[in-house]
Amino acid sequence: MLTLARQNGSATLTCSFPKAPKPAKVELLKVRREFSAKTVDTMGPPLHESPDADWQRLDSQGAAVATEAEASQFRFNFTDPLPPSWFPYYYRAVAVGVNDLTQGWVAGRSAQSNLVKVENLPTGPPMLSDEIGEQTGSNELRLRFRSDALLEATPLGRFKVEITPWDYASNSFTAASLVSTFLTDSAPNPGAAGQVPNKLYHSIVQVNGVRQFEARFNLGEDKYLYKIRLTDPLERATERMISGIVEVNEAPHLEGLTFRKKQKDLFFAFESKNRVTPSPFGEFTLEISFTPIFAGAVLLFKTALHLVKVGDLAKLNNAQVSTLLREPKAGSQTPCKYGAVVKNFYPASPFGIRQGKLNIRLTAPDGAVAKLSINI
Repeated sequence: MLTLARQNGSATLTCSFPKAPKPAKVELLKVRREFSAKTVDTMGPPLHESPDADWQRLDSQGAAVATEAEASQFRFNFTDPLPPSWFPYYYRAVAVGVNDLTQGWVAGRSAQSNLVKVENLPTGPPMLSDEIGEQTGSNELRLRFRSDALLEATPLGRFKVEITPWDYASNSFTAASLVSTFLTDSAPNPGAAGQVPNKLYHSIVQVNGVRQFEARFNLGEDKYLYKIRLTDPLERATERMISGIVEVNEAPHLEGLTFRKKQKDLFFAFESKNRVTPSPFGEFTLEISFTPIFAGAVLLFKTALHLVKVGDLAKLNNAQVSTLLREPKAGSQTPCKYGAVVKNFYPASPFGIRQGKLNIRLTAPDGAVAKLSINI
């Protein structure tokens, strides 16, 4: 017979069995699903094997005795840690006989013990963390969060997610949620190209049991506020808020192009008010070229604006190679200064003259263009 006592997040199993016929060992088996516990044949390998040395000798009244001759039954204990779980733990025991190769006896197995069921439910509300809203277009928001909530239905019910926007006109959350779904109905994340608005997607689960959830929404205001509510099968809930300002496409901006010559090197500088962080709409592309008087244009630099390295422009005087830098940006409306040196730009001749036009071109994500040129 298998009995159970619980203490401090563990299960102490007590297995009692008669003296005769004496087994070689007793196996304890554990599974997490009830259908697998119907028979020991579907419970997999044993959790624990108890040999003769672990057994207590008891008389018929359950009192300990000194010798096996006085015993009428055996008993042993085994303690198994129980991590919190939405699914019960199921245990059974089975005795394994003794092989007698001389007599040609092969060990068999006893009938299975009674089934012991143990529950150790999580004690707190569901985990909801790392929530973030990312604008991915002029009117589109990607909302993400992480949780260890289960996709499958538990014996007590299912996890549910509700994502509700704030209505700035009525100064309250909307009556209907844009997403209101059980996690069993969420879909595997197909990537940005395959997602549709107002649907919940999930990633593959990580080794720690946590996965990422994601949903896309269309934006209709110049700011946003969303409430995420995750409810577990016991109706305990965790809520998080995500808010932000809707960014708009910036027009490309250039000003203040200047240049100077130092021996064979060309130095130039200009300013731009455009953002120096990645835009949700795409990249600002910076192209710098030189067009000689009697030849075609030569590309000097081409890069995304947010990829230009920050540095002290005065250090360009000592640069060993052609370099493009920008100063740290002081504010969103303050122009940021850019500077560059093109090494060995001027020919090594008695005159060192190279005439033409220096061109700066900045292309916004929507295709709008700003240009600056100067004769050098």
